Amino acid sequence: MYEPVWGAGRALSTYTTALAVIANNLANISTPGFIPHRAVFEEMLAELRARPPGFLVATGSSLEPTLRAPALQGALVPTGRRWDLALSGPGYFMVQTADGRAAYTRAGAFAVDAQGRVVGPQGSVVLREGNAPLDPEAAGGPALRAFANPAGLYHLGQGLYAPTEASGPPLPAPASTRVLAGHLESSTTDLATEMAAMLTAQRAFQLAARGLDIHDQMLGLANRLRGG
Repeated sequence: MYEPVWGAGRALSTYTTALAVIANNLANISTPGFIPHRAVFEEMLAELRARPPGFLVATGSSLEPTLRAPALQGALVPTGRRWDLALSGPGYFMVQTADGRAAYTRAGAFAVDAQGRVVGPQGSVVLREGNAPLDPEAAGGPALRAFANPAGLYHLGQGLYAPTEASGPPLPAPASTRVLAGHLESSTTDLATEMAAMLTAQRAFQLAARGLDIHDQMLGLANRLRGG
């Protein structure tokens, strides 16, 4: 009796998360180096329970907790600022977060802090080869890394990513990847794509809510017939 309620509830939760992802993409349409995310749906068409043989219970769909980021190249916009760095080609800048973890980003709006370190807006320290902080006065540039499957990277927030089993370990970036000083990579969020996705998710949410309402009406009718 309650399987339709569980299915509708799961669908409502799923599309609420999807709408939040889309809203975040739209909010970052002007953020340099931002990579739009896609909430990955995991269809659960039917689930076997402890029921008679052949009895299947539909359970709808759910969202994987990891948001997947497609590998895209944004437009390169000149800024004239020395520590605005943009990547032309696949790869990521290697940085160290405030808690000492290695992370990877394409957001290259860097600056030199009071300690003479090259840092990002989120406070991460840009690294050179050898995992040492990049020295703004020394020769050499930032360490660049790539991944066999960048869509499998885990989003830490603020444009930072961490490798997963799906992405594979960090590898040296291709020799063809270039660092352009005085440039920033624009966000790869596409307004038309996000608006279309939002309309689809909103419609799906409305249908799930309508299904829950219909089920509630049917239960009320059944109770009246039983009591009548």
